[in-house]
Amino acid sequence: MDPDNRSYTITPISPSIQHGEAPLWYTRRNIIYWVDTFQATIYRLLPDEQIQSYKIEGRDSVGFIIPVKHKDDLFLVFADRVVYELNWPIDQQQPLKFNQLKEIEDHKPLNQFNDGKADGKGRIWAGTLTRNSDLSVASNGGSLYLFHDNLQTCQSKIPQTSISNGLAWSKNHQKFYFIDSYTRQVREFSHNQDTGDLSDETVILDLSHHPDIEGFPDGMTIDDDDNLWIALFGGGHVIHLDTKTRRMIRKIQIPATYVTSAEFGGENLDVLYVTTSRLKLQHQRETTAGCLFTITNLGVRGRPPHESIYSD
Repeated sequence: MDPDNRSYTITPISPSIQHGEAPLWYTRRNIIYWVDTFQATIYRLLPDEQIQSYKIEGRDSVGFIIPVKHKDDLFLVFADRVVYELNWPIDQQQPLKFNQLKEIEDHKPLNQFNDGKADGKGRIWAGTLTRNSDLSVASNGGSLYLFHDNLQTCQSKIPQTSISNGLAWSKNHQKFYFIDSYTRQVREFSHNQDTGDLSDETVILDLSHHPDIEGFPDGMTIDDDDNLWIALFGGGHVIHLDTKTRRMIRKIQIPATYVTSAEFGGENLDVLYVTTSRLKLQHQRETTAGCLFTITNLGVRGRPPHESIYSD
């Protein structure tokens, strides 16, 4: 399913890790970041192809990171149920700083952050889920939260989610797209950029209507044409969805069954970075499962990720 018959190229560019997630293109330094969720480790691939990592001691998971606007190498890190501030200089001779800022859901000790992003106003949208001891997920245990006022205000915008996952905004910020993986649906909302309020919910993709597609929608990103790129966990593909016609444009096979997320990057924002997992594999037949991949020559571009507004 490729209307342009483009010969795009899929390339693994990192060693395999357990459960790659949450790719982030850091525009100001041309660096891709991603995480290994259950190893509580953050990775980055430098322009010289050197890979560096930072492990969060004392935590069971890390969900995602978000850069802080106007501050080089400063990120907010969402690990377990805690928000941290991480200053991770490119110059390894400079001191690394890591501080706890906020903890949520004290009444839900089994919960953890899963996926999240900043919006065009610099507010943070962060989803949680309830993780059982065997790493399975309980139904309706999480929420999608909106953080603003320097993390002081935390509102549940979509309660009772099971696996709060991919999220994206249209170029004009009037549409918000969201995935609760358990439902196998992608939902669209009208979005009030001033208040962050959501309304007019509608389903724009329901995989139960596509018996030829396996897996669950996971992380996603949006391109400059306002079309979505959705990772299929257990489905071995990234699908390209037209948000206006609600039709699939492309379905790209990835050499890993468990595809977790996607992010546009590169100097021209025309490279799609794709994270994968080997966590659920029963044997090692997929040698590239858990790698970070690039897909090039897609003929589309993404947009720079929004950065959070935060001051300590």
